[in-house]
Amino acid sequence: MLAEETSQSRQDARQIGRLTPDQRLVVASRVAALTVFTMRYAIWTSPDRGDVPEEDITVSEMCGGKESYNGQEIEVSEAAIREVLHSGLFSSRGPNRIGWAHQTYAEYLAAYYLVHRGLTHAQIMSLIIHPGDSKRKLVPQLHETAAWIAGMVPEIFRNILDTDVAVLLKSDVATADVRDREALVRILLKSLEEEKVLYRDLGARASYRKLSYPALTDHLKAYLTDRTKSLIVRREATDIAEACELVGVQDDLANIALDSTEPRQLRTNAAHAIQRIGSDDTKKRLRPLLEYPPPEDPDEELKGCALRALWPSNITAEELFSILRPSSNDSFIGAYHMFLSYDLPKQIQKPHLTAALDWLESQTSRHELPFAFRNLIDAIIDKAWDSVDEPDVLAKFARLATNKLRRFISD
Repeated sequence: MLAEETSQSRQDARQIGRLTPDQRLVVASRVAALTVFTMRYAIWTSPDRGDVPEEDITVSEMCGGKESYNGQEIEVSEAAIREVLHSGLFSSRGPNRIGWAHQTYAEYLAAYYLVHRGLTHAQIMSLIIHPGDSKRKLVPQLHETAAWIAGMVPEIFRNILDTDVAVLLKSDVATADVRDREALVRILLKSLEEEKVLYRDLGARASYRKLSYPALTDHLKAYLTDRTKSLIVRREATDIAEACELVGVQDDLANIALDSTEPRQLRTNAAHAIQRIGSDDTKKRLRPLLEYPPPEDPDEELKGCALRALWPSNITAEELFSILRPSSNDSFIGAYHMFLSYDLPKQIQKPHLTAALDWLESQTSRHELPFAFRNLIDAIIDKAWDSVDEPDVLAKFARLATNKLRRFISD
């Protein structure tokens, strides 16, 4: 669609170019390969008078030869390049300069170009591997392009497994062979355990849901239940289990969350996973976390995860409001803060309002309370006002309003 001519005025003037959208895309893929693999920021569209920025490539440098699509040859002339540069794939970078409208377009099309042109696996690897790295690591600036290539060429996927396993999490691993997905998980966890991978793009975790394969539950159990494994690798095993919704490990996750001898970070991770994928019976197991003393749960992350898991199906409003208290660390925005300021205000219903109003009446002056409590109080008052047709709500709301007004007047 981006390669189509969408300007109505240009269509009316019959200035729609000579290339079809598919042909434009093929030419654009050449432009992508040239800009990505030569690390050029923009395309210089004016004649070269010695003023071309070092990080730019000129239109004339990209011309010459032919490309093909569906057996038809496309002459890559200056006119063809300029026609492509006028498409929605590109945007202005200032006077005489054009760049990609989004870097992802360039990264994907550069990968497509290599595959479309039929480069050998060895040729492709020579383009993406850092030439000075004895460990054959990929060029960092080419990670995204390498991920696209890996999704298109299984052999490249397997080659990268041995060098930069974290890069493959950015690829479309859902389309990989089951054995490749299993190999990816095994190598990823092994690399984390051996501290070969210490930092990953947090966005890569979004790809964990694509890693599922039949033996994944058993594979992760071995890490979750083995206390000799490092915190890093067990935490990632928890994240993978959550992303892939592996209910077969929920009992193991509950055991971790409830075990005070486990690292607090791992316990919080496990409790969060149960909140997301656990059954009602497993969620009920988290009840003890509601009353954990501050030394064991200083940021009330465990309590927050338990509340999010139990409310509203597995805990009454009376029980809930009896355990709510200001956080000991109000500057920390975690599970407890999010429950108080986001989840609970949205989930309060008419049957909860009498308990909520009783709790509200017991609170101190509003300005002395942390933000999450003030936000919750506002939500309770708004919902109670909308439900004053209920006699019990009306009576409690009126008493609360009267007491607050008296206190205001006396102050």
